[in-house]
Amino acid sequence: QIVSAVEEWREENCPERELKYVTFAYSSGSIHPPVRTNAQGEYEAIDSSVIPHEKLYIRLTPIMYCYSHAFEDENCQINAAFRADIRGWQALTDHFMVYDYAANYNHYFMFFNDYDSLVPNLRMYKEIGVVNILRQNATGSSVRMFGDLYNYLVGKLMWNTELDMQELIDDFMEHYYKSGAQYMKECLSLIRTYLKEYDVQNNYGLHFQLYDSYQPALSTATVWPKRILEQALELVEKASATYDSIENANEREIMKNRVLKESFCLRYLVIKNYSSYYNINSSAYEEEIAQFRADMETLQAYSYAEG
Repeated sequence: QIVSAVEEWREENCPERELKYVTFAYSSGSIHPPVRTNAQGEYEAIDSSVIPHEKLYIRLTPIMYCYSHAFEDENCQINAAFRADIRGWQALTDHFMVYDYAANYNHYFMFFNDYDSLVPNLRMYKEIGVVNILRQNATGSSVRMFGDLYNYLVGKLMWNTELDMQELIDDFMEHYYKSGAQYMKECLSLIRTYLKEYDVQNNYGLHFQLYDSYQPALSTATVWPKRILEQALELVEKASATYDSIENANEREIMKNRVLKESFCLRYLVIKNYSSYYNINSSAYEEEIAQFRADMETLQAYSYAEG
């Protein structure tokens, strides 16, 4: 009704303008489409009044769902509702936009494990006719784990969903981390492989959502064992050491700060769970905190969560 009224005004006052209209299908308030199931088991509009105007786009917002698994992955029960929502909206329209997400808004510095779902989700959006995506990153923070790589991947894949993500990762690592590339590739691979194995061992129960604290019913220390963090930190330190021979001080600092971001994010997990890994009363803990604060200043990483 609103679109029809505005269109009537537009045709009279500025007929040369072409407008697109968008409404949010957002959270529990409006994500679920106004449909019912007919006798054939298919979705249909509850009545003619809810069929969107031909110029109205539905902006889907998967805010309540799991990004660790692709939205169409049948193994993920959390995403079953979103799959149903999409099918329901498709019964009403083929005009879609998306407000997508790319971080844990309680913990920006933690690794957000949506690397395996990124490509299939973008391809699914393309298949259902999505014409515009706004992808919200770690707003308010200059640092997130492998954030520079992630921005590169998303920037490439949103333009062309057929690109090979592993080739993109390799290309980025080689040109961004240079002499430290192999160690940084191993670090990323270590984390992704570990999380995938953990997920399978727990019956596909490791869900990365937007407001995890860190995982439902699991402590962060359980999800992130000390041995994995130590291995990852060792690889990052090896990458940093390759820059020691760079003669130009400014260039050396730039390269070291690129890997410092990942060390910083890994140490955030260590500090968060220090009492589970080490003796929290030791002087080493105070040294860890002091170094973390110093690196926070260097990276200007002042916000670890939304708000």
